[in-house]
Amino acid sequence: MNESDSQLQGGGGVRPRRKGLYVLPNAISLAALFAAFYAIVMAMNGRFEASVLGIFCSAVLDSLDGRVARMTHSQSAFGEQMDSLSDMVSF
Repeated sequence: MNESDSQLQGGGGVRPRRKGLYVLPNAISLAALFAAFYAIVMAMNGRFEASVLGIFCSAVLDSLDGRVARMTHSQSAFGEQMDSLSDMVSF
């Protein structure tokens, strides 16, 4: 049995990174950021109903991004900073 066989059978080897999953929580954070900007612009134009909708969407997406990152084990330093930026703009 060689080293690659022991990694496949759970021999304590390092799993390869799945790059596609890192995009999902960051995309949710980015959508929350855009929803917050939309809410700000709509409030500046006096369309407060649309602004409330943007704030609500931003809050829902903000609560989802951390959960998705933990569920997919795709936490990263970049994602943490992006989430902080999104939180700062939204609230």
